[in-house]
Amino acid sequence: MMKKLRQMIVKTIPDSLYQQIKVLSAMLLVVLAGVCTMSIYYTASANVSNIKMLNNDKMEQMQSKMKEYSESIYGRISTLAYSPSAYGYFTMAEEERSIYVDEITSAFLNTMTLEDDIEQIGMYDEEMNLIAGNEAFWQQVKLPSNSEKNEMEFGTMFVSDYNGHSYYTISFPVFDLSSEGYGTRRGIVLFAMRTVGIDDIMEDMKVTNNSRMYLLDQNENIISSYGDDYRKYFPIDEQKKSYYYIKECKVNKEGWKLVSVIPQKEVMIGTWDLYVDIAMMYIFLLVLLMVMRSFFKKRIVDPIEQMDTFVKNLLDEPDARMEINRKDEIGRLAKSLNWMLDEKEILQNNVQQFQKKMYEMELSKKKIQILAYRNQINPHFLYNTLGCIRAMALYYDKEDIAEITMSLSELFRYGVRGDNVVLVEEELNHVKEYARIIDYRFAGNIRVHIQTDKAVKKKKMIKLLLQPLVENAVFHGVEKNLNGGDVFVNVELTDEGLLRFCVEDNGCGMSEERRGAVLEMLEKKGDDEHAKSIGLLNIYKRLHLFYGEEAKFLLESSSGVGTRVTIITPGQIQEDKNV
Repeated sequence: MMKKLRQMIVKTIPDSLYQQIKVLSAMLLVVLAGVCTMSIYYTASANVSNIKMLNNDKMEQMQSKMKEYSESIYGRISTLAYSPSAYGYFTMAEEERSIYVDEITSAFLNTMTLEDDIEQIGMYDEEMNLIAGNEAFWQQVKLPSNSEKNEMEFGTMFVSDYNGHSYYTISFPVFDLSSEGYGTRRGIVLFAMRTVGIDDIMEDMKVTNNSRMYLLDQNENIISSYGDDYRKYFPIDEQKKSYYYIKECKVNKEGWKLVSVIPQKEVMIGTWDLYVDIAMMYIFLLVLLMVMRSFFKKRIVDPIEQMDTFVKNLLDEPDARMEINRKDEIGRLAKSLNWMLDEKEILQNNVQQFQKKMYEMELSKKKIQILAYRNQINPHFLYNTLGCIRAMALYYDKEDIAEITMSLSELFRYGVRGDNVVLVEEELNHVKEYARIIDYRFAGNIRVHIQTDKAVKKKKMIKLLLQPLVENAVFHGVEKNLNGGDVFVNVELTDEGLLRFCVEDNGCGMSEERRGAVLEMLEKKGDDEHAKSIGLLNIYKRLHLFYGEEAKFLLESSSGVGTRVTIITPGQIQEDKNV
């Protein structure tokens, strides 16, 4: 199933690169639209959650602050209510109280100075008769409905006829502390409170730009608010719920409550600025997508189409070349294409020249084969001839001629053997035969000394390694001395199990400049010194072909002192190599 689906998708992909870019652009547009929709949805969902969470936090803060405010007010009120002057005022007879009016008035003023929210203070006896305070102010105030309540109580809002301002009340019961009547209520202290302190608490209750927060008393009168008049929103019905998110919570046990009102559009959608930013971002991405599409067509598709047209016309115009002056990948591709065409043309010319040479070589080969057939010499004929010369020399008692002929025969026989790997002992015997010829040739003025360990003789080495070095030492070293000289051949086994071959002479040697030139020629494996150093070059090449980097070739020489060639090879050898 997946394979068929994959094949269907592949078949629907257009062959044109530009069409593929258009399809990809359309897919990206759809993806962008989907991402934009999802972004708005998740943003709205997150906004609802965040606003409700923030609103709950604000209401909890208000509850906490109202509790702290209540505790603060309680401290002020209890201090006044149980002060000696106020507490004693409750127990005095009516005629005695006139004497202490100034004292109780002073206590009231001190408390109102310490607490700015207190506007008026009134003291009532247990029958709820006013015994201290501004009678003109308190006669319009509705007293607490439950006069027997034994704890501080927050009352409702009222508008004073005395000055026209709005206040709420706090009643505080005062009890007998004497041992005889402990716990009996003496009366209450009633406070008319401004809303300044509560207004300060409500100041930081903003949730959204158009949200409202209200603190209501038991009768749903506004004590303090942050926002418009609550009558715009209350009473709460189903229609208002569809426009506003409304949440209530109690603030104290008297029934005061906090009401939060937030427009539903701000809860569900949030601020328009956020969505404008999202829309602008996706518009920017859309424009960027269109610019990229145009860029890809101009910078990639058009040059590729140009290359396609150029390749199609190559058969008609084989000498044409592309002209794209760019340094990017397409420019490098065009240069590579031009280079490939140039190389192809050069290769075709080389092939033609090679074919011509091969034809000429084939003709030469035919001619050489004809000459070879005419002049072919059998190596056995050469050995038999040398043997015949030796026999004649012995017949005529010419032993020196017989020996040199025998040595020459052995040299030829060793050289044409098919073996590539020989024993060290065999190679040294070959050097001895060569040394015998040199001894006769130079009448004993040039001497070859051979030294080797017995354990080394049975080790294996590549053939014809030492004799060319000895020959090189004779003809380029000691031969140039008037009194001849010596060549020393030494083969030994190192402590690491390697074979060390050393050929040293006391001939004319060479300068450091000449030694450097020879080494450079060997490293290049060239034939610029072919005529003079064919032996060294041949040995150097064969060493590296056979042993690779395991072989070491050292050349030491001093002008007028002599030359030493040292070769180090592995002690073990593979016999299946062709050198």
